[in-house]
Amino acid sequence: MRFAIIQAREENFDTEIETGFYQCFERPHHDLFLRTWQMHINSGTGQHITEEQLRCLYERNPAGESVVAAARQSGEWIGSVAAIPTKIHAPEGGVTKAFQIGDFMVDPRFQGRGLGGRLLAALTRFLKSSEIPVYTFPNHRSIPIFLKQLYSELGYIPVCVVPLLPAALASVGLLKRSSVRVLNLEEASALADELTKPLPRPAAIVKSSEYIQWRWSLIRNVADYRFLRIESSDGAPPVMVVWRRFKYQRVPLQLIADFVSSGSDVIPLGAVAFDGVRKGAWMSVCNIEPKMRASPPLAIRVPMKQDPRQARLLVPPGDTRSSNLFANSRFVMGDWMGV
Repeated sequence: MRFAIIQAREENFDTEIETGFYQCFERPHHDLFLRTWQMHINSGTGQHITEEQLRCLYERNPAGESVVAAARQSGEWIGSVAAIPTKIHAPEGGVTKAFQIGDFMVDPRFQGRGLGGRLLAALTRFLKSSEIPVYTFPNHRSIPIFLKQLYSELGYIPVCVVPLLPAALASVGLLKRSSVRVLNLEEASALADELTKPLPRPAAIVKSSEYIQWRWSLIRNVADYRFLRIESSDGAPPVMVVWRRFKYQRVPLQLIADFVSSGSDVIPLGAVAFDGVRKGAWMSVCNIEPKMRASPPLAIRVPMKQDPRQARLLVPPGDTRSSNLFANSRFVMGDWMGV
């Protein structure tokens, strides 16, 4: 592992923070994940990933090597935060590279001592020298750490809830003019390549076949996801929606995990609703950019204070390169990396 070592002394304990390119996955990284997330996994608000899946997040990313700031004590990982590379559609056309900060973890035994802030500061300093755009979607527990370090908020991607049965009934006419087909991973990958040609469009993640296979097969259980190809009869290019069924407080939900298009700003949630109803889900949950819209318009936006995820798009302080790139962007649920 190529790490530039930064020494840091924390109140009440000594630790070492290493920051650099993460070339070889270490097992203590997954041990830290288990200690940090087990409570959330048990409550249904977190998703378990295996050691191999976490390894693939870092070692098989088609966009390249991640940068990691890791805190260790006696050989044990007690905190980490990563900058995970993504390929981004540039608004003028073509593709550029950006780092998304994610996978932010501090061992519960060491929380509340400022370690998270020191990890983020070390990572931010390292990334500043790379001159590569940086962005992040922190969860509600880490948002204060980013804001304290003067990260700028460019926007908020609200979570929307759609009652599936009304949405399905409202879309009966639409379905008569559309075709919906369930794809396997290979078919979904081929469609992704068809839809992600480098055309001028708002900044968004390039969702090529490599990305689809890495994101939904290597670092997630592909059997948990359904890939839908949706095409209308008006000749517009097809779109792809990826979703999975899960239960939250015993309520079966349809989680919209990804949306792939050639530039469309309309997410056909009504067409997806029929598939959700067939699989026993009651409600659909997704994050949609305010500039995008759902069809039919039955999505109920959850106020930010009640939003458990708070998908707020932040960039580092004084980083005009990142601010300019992501000032006009399109992100949906599933676009934030990490665990």
